[in-house]
Amino acid sequence: MPPPHPDPPPAPPATELRQLYLDERLPTAAIGARYGTDPKTARRWLRAVAIEVRPRTGREHRRALDVAELRELYQRQWTAVEIAAHLDTTIRLVLRTLHDAGVPVRRGGTRPRRRPPKETRLVAALYADPEVAAVLRRHRVPRRPRPGDIASRFPSPVPLTAQLLAALYAETGLSARQIELLTGQPHEQILDALHRAGIPVRRPTGSSPWLTRLREHGGPSRGP
Repeated sequence: MPPPHPDPPPAPPATELRQLYLDERLPTAAIGARYGTDPKTARRWLRAVAIEVRPRTGREHRRALDVAELRELYQRQWTAVEIAAHLDTTIRLVLRTLHDAGVPVRRGGTRPRRRPPKETRLVAALYADPEVAAVLRRHRVPRRPRPGDIASRFPSPVPLTAQLLAALYAETGLSARQIELLTGQPHEQILDALHRAGIPVRRPTGSSPWLTRLREHGGPSRGP
């Protein structure tokens, strides 16, 4: 007998769905992928909380990205890969939107002449890491990939539970500063919370285990 299909994940809170679909304009495919399921399930979640689902047409999906922002980033010599990670979307949608907007698309492999700011690259790399993304999904941590200061990205910082800290700091190997970029909590408070939770704090030695591992496996050697 074929193995049974796994049960779909539980629906995220309605406020989170509204943030992703209405405010950030993510397509249902991106929302489904974020929670490890398919677009059909994501659409069902939206309808269950009375969120009107946009028609599934190519042009509706094209409007999911801000063309002006996309054009500006691309003309600043960001690659499609960097833009997709930065905007929390797919490379395919980035390229298709550029094409529809009449922006000449560079051939694959073109290196950017100017790189995005250091912290922006770090945030993009964190959200693009599958292990980090899995922890965020498991602990229902909202994703805030767009640039800006911590206060604007996280008007309400993410509560620091012992389980979340253990997953991000001890298991994934992030630093307190990197956890700050994903939760909005000041890194000093993160260190205090680690001590309260009984999680051994590493001595400051430069790169975090996560960043060291990223570089060893072909990550950006000039990385964040």
